[in-house]
Amino acid sequence: MITREEILSFRPGEIIVVEYTSKSQAPLVFSEILKAFGSENMLVLDIVDIGFTFKKALEIAGIEPDEIHSVHVIKIGGKINWGDVLAQFDVYSDPRVFIEKTENLIKERAPKKRGIVTFGTERVPIIHKDARRVGLYLVNCAAERLGNPFTTIFYFINRDIAERPFLGLMEDLATRVVMISEEGVRVIKSIQE
Repeated sequence: MITREEILSFRPGEIIVVEYTSKSQAPLVFSEILKAFGSENMLVLDIVDIGFTFKKALEIAGIEPDEIHSVHVIKIGGKINWGDVLAQFDVYSDPRVFIEKTENLIKERAPKKRGIVTFGTERVPIIHKDARRVGLYLVNCAAERLGNPFTTIFYFINRDIAERPFLGLMEDLATRVVMISEEGVRVIKSIQE
């Protein structure tokens, strides 16, 4: 498992892609990230309730961190509220609309959050007709966050669902790629030695 110390060694400005499989223990890594940063320093972008499924898995396992109840959450699609919901946006409309609204809210309400965790990004291209174009747009939006002097950004991406070109673009953009599989957690790309 990845430790809090390792998580805190990730620098502001980095984008970390956390790839996981459907059978892995990815919620445990999210729990460690949340504990490392603290809810007051975190923002979660929950696309189509994927973050909620992580929260629920931790609850069922009896290891749900206290921070999960007060973390700021922006809901994009989905139906289930959790944490301290700042806003809800429709994922099924033009992706540029909800992405622009989300970005504006981040700039307004959370400009200096130390950590941002995004769940479900890989599902957005699947929902829309022009999947590759939408995927490229999402990667370009992520690229704008690279180098933010205050924030470390984590994208949890399910490799079993993500389209390969989208995943490759996100890996290319990332300063680090962490792989969570049934065998454990390992860093497969890093800007550090």
